[in-house]
Amino acid sequence: MNKYIIGLLFLSLLAIGILSRALKLSNSEKERMEINQRTLLQDSIQRYKAKNNLLVSSIQQLELTLSEIKESRAKIVKELHNMKIRPRDAIAVGKTTNETAVSIKAPIRNEIRIDSGRAVKVREFQWSDTWTSINGKIEEDSVKLNYNSLDTLVQVIHVEKHKFLFIRWGVKAIRQSVTLKNPNSRIMSTEYIKIH
Repeated sequence: MNKYIIGLLFLSLLAIGILSRALKLSNSEKERMEINQRTLLQDSIQRYKAKNNLLVSSIQQLELTLSEIKESRAKIVKELHNMKIRPRDAIAVGKTTNETAVSIKAPIRNEIRIDSGRAVKVREFQWSDTWTSINGKIEEDSVKLNYNSLDTLVQVIHVEKHKFLFIRWGVKAIRQSVTLKNPNSRIMSTEYIKIH
């Protein structure tokens, strides 16, 4: 009889432990979904100037599961495959789009060009490709130039595992991989710091 009471008590404690764990997971999932909904509903980008007067943009993170990313953000999964990173190895993904717009006024020399035997004065010019556009007007002694450059930076924090033949195990390193969409741009430096 004592055995049955001890067994029943053990099963009861086990069931209470399992139920409390399931309730805790359910509450954390509910909290995650509420934070994601608040983030998506509000314009959560905060802009401020840093100590060195550079503009800083900050946004609250979205916390998505891998299945949610595959369902709603297929471009991210495609980008991971392009960078030869398995989606389940990614820890975080960041994406930043930069645009540079500069208006320049520079002096020039007076020049008349001969084209097919006649004098031609060039007054306006325009050039663009997928990433860059330049246009301007030539005045008597200067040039007004408008230059716009668009680029997208994609950064992924991922796990690099030890490999032997086709077997992967453990964690060799945590890495950040960064790529730019504009082939005319290059990354001068990058840094990933995890703060405990």
